[in-house]
Amino acid sequence: MKNFIKTLVISIILLAPLLLHGQQPEVVMTTRPNVVKINLISPLLRTASVFYERALSTTTSAQLGVFYSGYTSFETVFQGVGITPEFRFYLS
Repeated sequence: MKNFIKTLVISIILLAPLLLHGQQPEVVMTTRPNVVKINLISPLLRTASVFYERALSTTTSAQLGVFYSGYTSFETVFQGVGITPEFRFYLS
């Protein structure tokens, strides 16, 4: 079962760039100025993250992310909640 899950995750990581297509900035501004992103791989490491991105213009956007981590490795514990505000400038 573990080999199946590892193979599935590696396949998704390798095939994602082929299956996902980027959008032109003009399309984002006219049809989807808001985007909600969820990291699907992070639960494998016992973390969770959600991001909200809002297009401000054709070349800029603002993003706010929230994450939770509850990862334990041997005697080391990584646990907590975080917030990551970001401003993005796209060159193309």
